[in-house]
Amino acid sequence: MKYVKTFEAYIAYSDYEKKSSRWGKPADIQEDLEMKIMNMLKYGGINNHLEDVEFEDQSNDQGIKWEITVIGRQGIEKIHAYKKTTYRGEYELYLNKKKSSEYEIQQYFLNKYISELDTYIASMNSYDIHHDRSDDSRAFKAGSAHAKQLQDMYANLSSSDKKKAAEAFAKKHNVKTDYKTFNGIS
Repeated sequence: MKYVKTFEAYIAYSDYEKKSSRWGKPADIQEDLEMKIMNMLKYGGINNHLEDVEFEDQSNDQGIKWEITVIGRQGIEKIHAYKKTTYRGEYELYLNKKKSSEYEIQQYFLNKYISELDTYIASMNSYDIHHDRSDDSRAFKAGSAHAKQLQDMYANLSSSDKKKAAEAFAKKHNVKTDYKTFNGIS
């Protein structure tokens, strides 16, 4: 029986020094990571419900690791970011010790801090009402999936929120809609 030793290989600050790169100092990594996390938390107004976001460098000679503490009205969450490549903006993220994608982390905070109506409106604001006219099949499929997601989100709203959602949709996309027949996208 063969045994294979596996291990995670993370990038260390010394790896940037070997490349004679001007980018890759702790301040550079912090700025890059702050931009990435804060942009992620701006979606849907999540950042308006947070009290503070703290960044702490916990790196050692084995790799670059940052701990991000997100302090909000409903508790404290920890995000750990490990540098896996030398490219900017690429991190392996863990939310509360569970490996998570950026989307999963964003959805977690949306569900925790943002109402269903506000989540619908944030998603609707990025909806391409003309996706069905695209000659790119990927854009058509993505638009169709987004439309289905909006319809599902709309179906879960209360009746008073449905009226507000229909009004927001009509205003954003400059269309007339009757909230009684509105289904979330038309």
